[in-house]
Amino acid sequence: MKIPHLMSSKPRIQYNRSQGPKRKLDFLIAGFPKCGTTTLSYAFEAHNGTDISIKERCDIRGKKGLDGPEYANLQDVIGDLSADPKIKRGVKCPNSLKCHRTLSMLTLHSPETKLIIGVRHPVRFLESFYNYRIVEMYSKYPNEMNTSDGLKRPIPPLETLTGGKVWLGVTTQNARFEVFLSQLGKTAVTLEEIENLKVVQNMAVVPNSFKVFLYSLDQLEDANTTRREGFVRELESFLELKYPLNIGHANKNHFVGRNAYKELINICESKYDELRDELVSQGGESQIWLRDNFLESADVIVANRGHFLQTIHAWQSDPCADIV
Repeated sequence: MKIPHLMSSKPRIQYNRSQGPKRKLDFLIAGFPKCGTTTLSYAFEAHNGTDISIKERCDIRGKKGLDGPEYANLQDVIGDLSADPKIKRGVKCPNSLKCHRTLSMLTLHSPETKLIIGVRHPVRFLESFYNYRIVEMYSKYPNEMNTSDGLKRPIPPLETLTGGKVWLGVTTQNARFEVFLSQLGKTAVTLEEIENLKVVQNMAVVPNSFKVFLYSLDQLEDANTTRREGFVRELESFLELKYPLNIGHANKNHFVGRNAYKELINICESKYDELRDELVSQGGESQIWLRDNFLESADVIVANRGHFLQTIHAWQSDPCADIV
């Protein structure tokens, strides 16, 4: 459900796919899950200079390249968007970087696509993604989640989702943002990074000319009005938008208090101490790689570099340490 002040008044128009030359994709909200991607898609849907698919379209994640259904899906998605050359066409798929073939397909279909990628503190990322999957399970399978003899779709404890164990994409490994970002080929890839790519299925470095707008969720939720306005202006400039972009604040979690499912977790509890230690250790390495490697590429843009670096520097510290 959309947040009220971002409800779009734009009429949804069906376009004739057979008319005119093949349309290109202008931008892709490529990741990461639970990093403000929905907030951005609402803003672009409401904007007069952009047209974005209302639904998340991860069916464009390539598995078989140009011979697979994903290429046709991409053409269909773009075919449903505006044919007006003045309008920027976009798609949201927060899991785009989980398969290198998505990038390979875009280099052939829309090589000038601009990528928008959000990151956040690995501890909060894993907590939010895990809780999101729990809510999703109850939404999709209500009859199987509420039974007298226990869950027919058991939810593994969060602390077990490490060392390669994955549940619906939730694992400590997926909080290593640098592994996925290294596929973009914006840095000199080391032997260690190549080995890291081998650990994750469907990962590879894809040569491309994509421009990347990288942000942290802290920037999207920044309480400093002046700084946040500067962030929005940078994003407008990145996409070459002619009209102001109105970005609301991140979606609120309504499944709290009496509405909370019993499996939802608070990662600051002591039983997750070791898990947080692992994530903080990873986070320290991730933020160094972003600072010293990824951000050195001319293809990577960040708004307010100093503030961005400040937000990711916090990844080497436990966000629960100061909570009483």
